[in-house]
Amino acid sequence: ESGREAPDGYGAVSAASPPWAEAASARLGVPIASLLQCTDARLFRPQGLERSGGLVFVGTARGIPRPSIIEPLKAGIPVSVYGPDWSGWIPGGAIKGTGIANVELPAVYESAGAVLNDHWPAMKAAGFVSNRLYDVVAAGGRAVSDDVQGIDQIFEGAVRTYRDVQEL
Repeated sequence: ESGREAPDGYGAVSAASPPWAEAASARLGVPIASLLQCTDARLFRPQGLERSGGLVFVGTARGIPRPSIIEPLKAGIPVSVYGPDWSGWIPGGAIKGTGIANVELPAVYESAGAVLNDHWPAMKAAGFVSNRLYDVVAAGGRAVSDDVQGIDQIFEGAVRTYRDVQEL
């Protein structure tokens, strides 16, 4: 919307969240279609790699406590974390790199015991599902994510979700 009340001048408008698209359509009085996120299937595809038992997380710290990473580490469960700004949030030994090349991600996702994921609170509330989940599932990986409306329907059980720290 970019501060505008209606998406005037566009032939079609879509959003990556079915519930948000429906609510915005009603609010703005224009049809907004849901168009889910996707992945590059040429890159993110199973390679037949052996799966480890390790947990992996790829992403930034965001400057906020992220239970999907912090809680397993607090419980003594190792998590290999790739991404910037984690210093001070998690033990240094969990940080495997400040980033990872996109071309390396499919193998990391497929070979991990599970890839941890969570959503920005505003995205979660509006039903926007993280594009990382599409990449992990397409690569043949196992994903564990906080619960967002629509994940079960989109991934048909291929993504395990949790509602609170206890379920995680």
